[in-house]
This record gives sequence, structure tokens and C-alpha cells, in this order.
Amino acid sequence: MEGFLSRVVFATAASIAALIFSAVAVAFLGGALYLWLGSMPLAPSLAALIVGAAGLGVAALILLTAQMISACRRTARVAPARTAATAAAGELGQLIAHEAVSLTNAYPYRAFVVSLIAGFAAGASPELRRIFKSSLKE
Repeated sequence: MEGFLSRVVFATAASIAALIFSAVAVAFLGGALYLWLGSMPLAPSLAALIVGAAGLGVAALILLTAQMISACRRTARVAPARTAATAAAGELGQLIAHEAVSLTNAYPYRAFVVSLIAGFAAGASPELRRIFKSSLKE
């Protein structure tokens, strides 16, 4: 989960930077068009046009770099080795989940009350919160 959040933060920061560069580039391109239409000497308008195009190029490079870094991080993950124990644990988890779903569908009000009581117990007891946290981290 931590890797996912860091990718989201990085992609958001890169997108904001690209958005800022794009806004400046569009402003320069608009200024270039205004100067070109307003006067015949092309030196200032050509300079603004070059700066605007460079700003768009930088924004594109930022997004391309962010995409390449994100792709590298995704491919670097290695799947854990599957053994007979993990396969058996997966099948056992599926059976337990299937049984829990069927019981919840059969007795929805009881399931609601049990989950409500468990939520109150976890919220009221720091020890239970610590146990839940440690079990979720593993």
C-alpha cells in the first residue's frame, strides 16, 4: 500500500508541475500570437513562441518521466513463491470466506449486530485496536 501511495503522490506532483508549465506555456503562446498580430517586428513574438514551445516540451518531459518511473516500479515487483502451504492457506481462506458470506446472507440482521458490536469493541479498547493493527500488518 505504501508503494501505491508514493506512486499516487509522485504522479500528482508531476501532473501539477506539468499543469503549471502548460499554463505558463499557453500564456506565452497567447502573448506570442498577440505580439505577432499587433506588430510586424517578429523578434519579441518569436522569443515568446520559442519559450511557450519549450514550456510545453518541459511539461511533456515531466509527464513522460513520471510515466517511465511509474512503469519501472510496477515491473520491479516479484511475486512470492507459491508452496503447498500457501496454496492450502488460500483454499482454506476461500472456504471460510464462502461460509461467512453464506451465513451473512442467511442472517443479515445478526451479521449487522455482530459487526456493530465488534466495531464498538475495537473502538473502545486500545488493546483490541493494537491486535487488529498487528494482524492487518502481517
